[in-house]
Amino acid sequence: MLNLPLIEEFLAIARERRTGSLALAYPGDRKLRYCFQDGELVLLDFGEDKELAMARKFLEYHKIGPEIHRHAIASVRATGASIVETLRRQQLVNDSEVQQIARTLVEDMLVLCFGTTHLELGFNPDQVQDTYDLESRAVRLKIDTTTLLRTVEGKVKDEEANFRDVGGWAAVYALAEPPDGAQLDDFERHVLNFVDGRKTVEDVAIAFRDSNSNIAKVLVRIERKGFIRKAVPTLPAKRPVATSDEAPGTTPAASAQAGAPIAPAASGEFKMYVSAPQEVSRLGPRLLLLAVLAVMVGVGFYVVSFSKKQQRLNDIKRVVDEHIGARHWADARTSLDAAKAAQTGDLTSKREVEDLERRLSQALTAEVAIIGTRVDSQDYAEARERLDDLPEGLAPAALRERLDSEERSFTEVSGALARRVADALERADVAMALKTVDAATGKTGRQAQSVLERWRIALIEQARQHGTPLGERQAIINKLAAARPTSYQQEQIKLLQEELLRGQNRRQEQLRQVRQLTEQGAFREAQSEIDAQKLFEQAPGSPLADEATKVEALLRTVRGALESAVSGALSAVREGGDQAALDAARNRIVEVTKAYPQASNREQLAVLGEQLGQLRDVVGKGMVDDEVVALNRYVSEQTLLPEVDAAIAGRIERLKGQDSVAQNALEAARRYGREGRWDEAIAALQTLAKRTDLKRTASLRTVQDELTQARASKSRQEALQERIHVALASGDVETAHATARELGLRYLPVLVESIPSGAEVFRDDKRIGKTPLVLEINAGERAELTTDLRLAGYEPLTVRGSQASGGWRMTGVLRRTARARADLAGVLTARPAAAGGRLWVANNTWVAAIDVSGKVAKQTFELGASPALARTLEQPVYAPACELDDGVYIATREPFALRIREGVASRVALPSGTDFALASWRSPLVLDRRYLVVAGIDGAVHATDPRDPSARWAGRPGARFAAGPVVVGESVLVARSDGRLESYQVDRGTKLAGIAVDSPIVAAWPIAGGIAGYSATTAWRWDGKLLQSENLPRTPVAAGDGILVTGDRQVFLRNGDGWSMVGQHQGTLSGAPLAWRGHAVLPCGPLLQVIGPAGFVVQGKGQFLTPLAIGDDLAAATSTGEVVILPP
Repeated sequence: MLNLPLIEEFLAIARERRTGSLALAYPGDRKLRYCFQDGELVLLDFGEDKELAMARKFLEYHKIGPEIHRHAIASVRATGASIVETLRRQQLVNDSEVQQIARTLVEDMLVLCFGTTHLELGFNPDQVQDTYDLESRAVRLKIDTTTLLRTVEGKVKDEEANFRDVGGWAAVYALAEPPDGAQLDDFERHVLNFVDGRKTVEDVAIAFRDSNSNIAKVLVRIERKGFIRKAVPTLPAKRPVATSDEAPGTTPAASAQAGAPIAPAASGEFKMYVSAPQEVSRLGPRLLLLAVLAVMVGVGFYVVSFSKKQQRLNDIKRVVDEHIGARHWADARTSLDAAKAAQTGDLTSKREVEDLERRLSQALTAEVAIIGTRVDSQDYAEARERLDDLPEGLAPAALRERLDSEERSFTEVSGALARRVADALERADVAMALKTVDAATGKTGRQAQSVLERWRIALIEQARQHGTPLGERQAIINKLAAARPTSYQQEQIKLLQEELLRGQNRRQEQLRQVRQLTEQGAFREAQSEIDAQKLFEQAPGSPLADEATKVEALLRTVRGALESAVSGALSAVREGGDQAALDAARNRIVEVTKAYPQASNREQLAVLGEQLGQLRDVVGKGMVDDEVVALNRYVSEQTLLPEVDAAIAGRIERLKGQDSVAQNALEAARRYGREGRWDEAIAALQTLAKRTDLKRTASLRTVQDELTQARASKSRQEALQERIHVALASGDVETAHATARELGLRYLPVLVESIPSGAEVFRDDKRIGKTPLVLEINAGERAELTTDLRLAGYEPLTVRGSQASGGWRMTGVLRRTARARADLAGVLTARPAAAGGRLWVANNTWVAAIDVSGKVAKQTFELGASPALARTLEQPVYAPACELDDGVYIATREPFALRIREGVASRVALPSGTDFALASWRSPLVLDRRYLVVAGIDGAVHATDPRDPSARWAGRPGARFAAGPVVVGESVLVARSDGRLESYQVDRGTKLAGIAVDSPIVAAWPIAGGIAGYSATTAWRWDGKLLQSENLPRTPVAAGDGILVTGDRQVFLRNGDGWSMVGQHQGTLSGAPLAWRGHAVLPCGPLLQVIGPAGFVVQGKGQFLTPLAIGDDLAAATSTGEVVILPP
């Protein structure tokens, strides 16, 4: 029955051209929505997820079974995947079936809607298209209401007629004798093969994977042609009661249907018809009749019992056949067992059971073969379903493994193809996507084809979006056309292309109209049309793009010209200096008005031009105060545009501000003068005099006189300041104070100086000069004064005024930038030395080696102990480290030496303690004979072979040594502080020579081929045979190679064949001096003074020891463990 109220509502909506949603509620909590646009049906909301609705339709149309349906629903809910894609990937449905079900889903939903009485109905105009979820719940419809109602009405009537004609989906058809000449088509003959008198309409529909209604329609046609008839069982007038011998579930009606006789009721009484009493002589016949009757009754009971068992066996056979047909193998085997139990024992029943068992076996064998065929044809879902249905133990393991392997491989290949297609489409590489789909073999490309199809559908939806720019829509259409669309999609592309062309033509006309408006100056009207039609948003990428760009540029130009004429006029009023600015603005208004006769702001321009003419007689005349009075009078007498009124108010404020600015600037210049800051005062007055905008203020009348006075005051101040600077530089503090009082200063200026001088001075990161620098800072600011001193090769230093000596002298001692620094945290006693490119220092606990990167390696004299826990030697260590042929040696007074080789330390016994470096000699004649030569603390020269205690000798004691022993050939040379020079045979200790210099030796050191040094009067050198000497320019108290220091602290450096005095040192020397790269390096207590062209001072915490050179670098150490390595 049709839902007439709903049909009337649809017709009313179409007639009234309503827009909105029609909501319907049906029994079973079913809710639907229809969306109408101007009376046309455009959308249908199913009221549920489309995926679930499709799954239900697959079940209703027998594309899948209930078990697969439940499994698919559960899988999708667990993973969120698409049901359709899941079934398609498992090859349970194909593409044509998906399209059929998708189409049928909408048709059946409409039939349900118009064929069922609704519970609720309501129309809501606020629910329009954007409230529908096209992704998961709704679909688009393109059908007019009249056609829709006519179609639905026909389908509802067809459904009712089909159901009525077949008598329900449980109806059963049997074969009939067709009339002569009757013909069936191919599909009808195929359906006829399934008519066997047992299968219901629904059974046939399941076999064909189609709906009950469609199959019923075919069966009705076949029935009308006479090939089949309804199989309706003939039942007795009164339903008999089943006997105990009948099979469970078998009714007498079923027995009658099978043709078996009906037995009398078990509880009934059997009665014969008896006529009137006869003579006794008839007793014999009567007895005979009774006997015959009794036999007949017995035979009857036997026949009935046999028939029941036979009927039960027949029923079981039918059930087994049904189970085999439905592939319910376990049920078939159970029924077969029941048939064996139900056989009567006669040969016929046995053969029937055996035949039934053979048929089941053959069916199972055939099923296994079918499964293999399904695997071959890549129908893996059906193959797995059939394989899982096989009884346990009958499913071949090899077949299951093959299915698992091939299905896994198929899934991987299909998924990989689909991903490749998706990636190609993501990159817009349609050709590659098509190539990938074409390369797929068998059914492996279905998933990839599905990805491509969904992509094409999505593109069509994008191309339909009217809000998308025309260029983008055209690009989408072009991309879709290259993606091998279906014929339906080609039709859609054609329609979209036509729609796009119409849109372009329409917008082309709109752009032409906008251009005309713009050329006339109606820029606001043009902009309104552009915004309403979204012309500029739609144009990019389309043929309209160039025209839209030109129109946009024209609109910008016209708007700018017209609006700038207004803003320029107002600016002339507000900022203009005189009438010329107003005249220029007024002329500009006249020009744009002629150029754009339909200007959107033409009324404003006209009034503005008139008021500019009136203001011409007011502005720029007289002094500033006079113009302000005139402007206020004009405003009070005229009715002005609000923007002109605001511009005049701005001009009045500006004029008042000019007078205030001039007065403040003049007062600031005077304040600089009172503070003695005449440069700033003169600059401020000069700037003020050049301000043409302030020329009509009263303050500018006195600027020139005050500028002359400021220049005179500056000259006097500079002379007095120069006198102060000279006095401060020379230390004449009294003159500096007197001059400061003359200048009116209560304090001396601040003097910033550095050691060395020449450092750049920065204040607040701004360079203000070089040291020495005098700063004019008042007393209140000095405590907060902070300056930074920067000099190349030195570390930056901050000097604060709060630390100034006497409140005015700020001195900073700059610290050289070091290549490396280290704090050894211990007292140092040994003379620093260089060995292996590292600096070596020591005390009586450990030896330390420092490389040029500052890395420190320590080794204790107590082998294996940590520096913090090592035992201390009883006597201090003074000897410097020396590098011999087998390691670095540090000699001690104990007597032994610590040898360090490749990071491993060992002790080497010495014949005597020493304060000097060791020397070594290897015998060229005796194998492995090697002597260590020691200048002992006992005043004697010693030599020993550490590996042979018997190989040793010692010379006679004498005055203390001035330097360590020097090996020259096979001789050992030594120098003593009293001026004696001695030579010994290195392997025997025989004294070879002895000679004395003219006076005690101040310093000595090894040289190539001998020993050299300075005495009190001469510089000498000795090779063991010849003594060479020359006079010194002064008597030294300390010296080194190429340097000497006199008693009056003068320092001399060797310069070729002569000497030159380079300066004086301060303090007392704490080590030997060093000549380094044209400079004199002197350790003077906590200061390391470097005197020379680029001299500097290094400040230490302890006493500096003797410095030394490591390559080009200068290395020094203090007695407190500070180590510094300085670059040149």
